[in-house]
Amino acid sequence: MQPACPQLPRSLLQGVYHAVKVVDNYRWLENFNDPAVPEWSDAQNRYARADLDRLPMRAALYERLNELRSYPSPRYFALEYLRNVLFAIKRQPPKEQPFLVTLRSPDDAGSEHVVLDPNQLDAKGTAAIDFYVPSADDKYVAMSLSHGGSESGDVHVYEVVSGKSPQDGRGLQDVVPRVNGGTAGGSVAWNSDSTGFYYTRYPRGSERPKVDLDSTSRSTFTGWARGPRTTRIRWAKIFRVSPRFRTGLQTTRDSRNHGQW
Repeated sequence: MQPACPQLPRSLLQGVYHAVKVVDNYRWLENFNDPAVPEWSDAQNRYARADLDRLPMRAALYERLNELRSYPSPRYFALEYLRNVLFAIKRQPPKEQPFLVTLRSPDDAGSEHVVLDPNQLDAKGTAAIDFYVPSADDKYVAMSLSHGGSESGDVHVYEVVSGKSPQDGRGLQDVVPRVNGGTAGGSVAWNSDSTGFYYTRYPRGSERPKVDLDSTSRSTFTGWARGPRTTRIRWAKIFRVSPRFRTGLQTTRDSRNHGQW
């Protein structure tokens, strides 16, 4: 039986804004700690569910939408062509997260090689690739990985061919934390001989006041060559980031020059 449409009680809450009195009859709905709020929301859900479930075409639509959503046809995006190697992020239902692959050609699907599949790092499907940047010699790839939809990503370095990584104990490089953020993203730019890269990162720990941890960033260089990793700041200036703008680094096509935007 169709339940009755739940009635929404009105309150008499008032506020004065810039000398103007405003009556807000429904502000009480903003307080989810009030038991009446989830009770009203649940009643609305029950009313809508009963109305939708009795539609004769619902079952067929539900089945067809599920079929389309889980269709195994792959999709490639975020393409990067470098030294006769095509890098791409591949989405392959029913896998939860896209993964990074390489191909010799967009017409040669048989040459596909998986560099990193975050679904294998986390069986729950919460690990995700934020962005990736191949090195100039196409032997390495710097990749930001975040978890749980946070978009707060740490950069890892992987060998393109072997997929060696810090996660499997054969790491080439320790992790560079807090490179990507949900506010203004993040970026990496390799140097010309693929021995290191510049990157933007957000403050860590007590480097900045808590209020600035996600709203400031700086550019840094990290590199390795026949020895332990070295990190040095190439730009001393720390710049603020805005949710309206994304900051980043970019390498010229000949990998000799680097810019910040």
